[in-house]
Amino acid sequence: MEIKAGAKYLRGSPRKVRLVAQVANGLVPSEAISRLTLMRQKPRLAVIKVIKQAVANAKNNFKLEPDDLVIKQIWVNEGPRFKRIDKSHGARFDGGVIKKKFYHLEVILQSKPELTKEKSQEKPVEVKAAKLNKEDSKTIKKQRRVSQTQPAKQAQKEDGK
Repeated sequence: MEIKAGAKYLRGSPRKVRLVAQVANGLVPSEAISRLTLMRQKPRLAVIKVIKQAVANAKNNFKLEPDDLVIKQIWVNEGPRFKRIDKSHGARFDGGVIKKKFYHLEVILQSKPELTKEKSQEKPVEVKAAKLNKEDSKTIKKQRRVSQTQPAKQAQKEDGK
């Protein structure tokens, strides 16, 4: 089960927030919050609030334990930009235009039992064989040809009988 929480139109650069949000990806919410509180960057406060909001949604709406949850993904998308003009820059620096950036933040939590089910349902990865010598590859090709032609020969023998 996926639980979502988000915040929109937050002031700041989305690029800087992504660096903070990467710390919390794939962790239990309590551990993610404790790691984020030790960081010095300003956007950590917004990320912590949205994680707490997602945990509260899981607790109240779905009756899930906070210890059984894992942060599946944290999305930081760009919001609108406000443009302001600074006359002192004149023709330099993009014509004196200052862009005030906003971002949208979304946290997706997932329960742990579902994670184990998804891993068990994944198909095992096939291991490729080691490189073969030229002689080995020739014998394998011959075996394939023989095995493909044998059923046809057997059918001819049965028709002839």
